[in-house]
Amino acid sequence: MNALWLNVLRDTVTVALFALFVALVLDTWRPRRRKDLDAAAALVFDAEDERGAGSAGERTR
Repeated sequence: MNALWLNVLRDTVTVALFALFVALVLDTWRPRRRKDLDAAAALVFDAEDERGAGSAGERTR
């Protein structure tokens, strides 16, 4: 009987994690979030502009 409950627990956790994954993907791809995600993606380029022009392999501290 314990093996049955263990399998039910495993199945429940798998379904719950898959549902969480689907919810996160749907939330990320909502059209309403596009502006926020584009702004977050542009942060990398904004940081490079603030450091100044340097070669791509050059590290600045």
